Parts: sequence; structure tokens; C-alpha cells
Amino acid sequence: MRASMLPPELTHDPERVSGPDDFVLRGGSSIIGPDGAYVVEPVYDAEITLHAELDMGAIRREQMTLDVSGHYARPDCFEFRVRSSDGT
Repeated sequence: MRASMLPPELTHDPERVSGPDDFVLRGGSSIIGPDGAYVVEPVYDAEITLHAELDMGAIRREQMTLDVSGHYARPDCFEFRVRSSDGT
């Protein structure tokens, strides 16, 4: 979005934007696959429409991965304890 597109009640950061044709935000639009890898790298400081051919099979492959360091590793809702046969 360029500074000239802002409504009058919003002001831009003068350290980042010096004129009406400057971008308020740099962008960084990209396409990211189910595995977290870029399908299309980020594009900054440009008005562009991103296109990519997607591998729909990647969704199923990523659903089959075991996320041992992510949402399963939740000490706030899961605690693993081993009790011996004598109750200690």
C-alpha cells in the first residue's frame, strides 16, 4: 500500500515514508507450502500477483509427519510420570 492510499485520518511513519508514492509496508507476499518451505519466495517493494502450481499431495504427506517438538510437546497440558510398582 502506498502512502497516498491511506485515509486522511491515518498518518504514516515519517522515518519510513518520505512521499506519497512510497510504500507504507514493504510487502513480503509469498506462497508457502504445507511443509513451511517457500513455493514462491517473498516479493518486497513491488505490486505483483503471485502464481504457483501447487502439489496437492504435499498436504497429505505433511499430515503424516509427527510433530514431536510442536503442539505435542505441551508441558502445560501433559505430564509424563512413571510410578514404580511399590507406589513411589
